[in-house]
Amino acid sequence: MIFLCFFCKYCDIINMGTAGLDLVNRILNELKSKNVKVGDFYKAVNIKAYNMSNWKVQDSMPAADTAIKIAKYLNVSVEWLILGKEAGLTRGERDILEAYNQLSDEGKKAAMGMMRGLITTYPQVQAGESTGTGD
Repeated sequence: MIFLCFFCKYCDIINMGTAGLDLVNRILNELKSKNVKVGDFYKAVNIKAYNMSNWKVQDSMPAADTAIKIAKYLNVSVEWLILGKEAGLTRGERDILEAYNQLSDEGKKAAMGMMRGLITTYPQVQAGESTGTGD
């Protein structure tokens, strides 16, 4: 929600919401993690710099078709892009899955073998069980 300040000539906009800002920050963080230039991103999804600025300042969201294009380009879900939450997957799980999908078939077999070894060495501790570390 945006409030215009009519009482003071020195303030223009007081932004009372953060959904648009959070969306823009998620986009920028994804671009940085993927070493993608913002200008290349704008061209690929056919948006302008002022679009992201508007989402941020006006605390608004892109149109559905634009959100879908952005999510596809960033290889994230629309839900994560808009809400910052992934249905069923945490950010860490999504990162692991993305890395796994970049492996060759041989690499995937090796990764699964390593994961099975880790599971044997570091099994998940159930609620109420001791980790054996004095915790």
